[in-house]
Amino acid sequence: MTTEDGGVSKKRKAVSFDVPEPDPDSSPPSRHRPSQDSRRLLPVPTDAHLFDNEIDYTTDHKYRIPDWIWYDNARGKKDDNHRLLFLNKRVREIDLKRLQVKYLKEEKIFQDKKQKWVEEYLNQPGCDQDELKKNLFAEVSKWEAQYEEEHFKPFYKKRYEIVTGGGYEKPIKDTGLDKFWVSALMANQIVVRKIESPDHDYWALCHITDIRCHRLDDPRGFKLEFLFSPDNPFF
Repeated sequence: MTTEDGGVSKKRKAVSFDVPEPDPDSSPPSRHRPSQDSRRLLPVPTDAHLFDNEIDYTTDHKYRIPDWIWYDNARGKKDDNHRLLFLNKRVREIDLKRLQVKYLKEEKIFQDKKQKWVEEYLNQPGCDQDELKKNLFAEVSKWEAQYEEEHFKPFYKKRYEIVTGGGYEKPIKDTGLDKFWVSALMANQIVVRKIESPDHDYWALCHITDIRCHRLDDPRGFKLEFLFSPDNPFF
């Protein structure tokens, strides 16, 4: 999208990494509070450079993991498998947030580089300004496509891995985040109005494993691809 002065607007399609915010228990019983030395090591996701490291698992109230979850039989949770499933879900939610934070930083770099590229393109010596402005949208789209392939696609791939149960060398569980995409769609005020039958469509949308955006030959358009799990019983 171009502005009247030939510049390029900075609006881009939103990319969802969010799941409902974790709701950690901020005050577990003291008898279940482990020392820092006894705390288990959390699994480290592959491609660690894609994640922001400023979120602290232990001190940040919004993202901390409840201390009781590190203990067998804590708070009556005698099923160790249930406890590990809970911990697996919490770690993946936090890592999606870390992925999003790093993505937004990359987005800021992208916007700065894009504006610089546009300025250099429009200031080419010996070129007709009207012709440059005429072709600006198409040329910017080509530049964006190349940049996204190199810098943003790894984030989308990693999000898919985390949501579907992968993304870790030694995971707690090979279980992903159920209802990640349906939660993202239902939280969008525009999309949720397009769902004709929430009671029926909701359960079909629960089987979405990824939503991918593809550019078309026409730079003004794009295609959305919806991927569903193989065990989807609806179609």
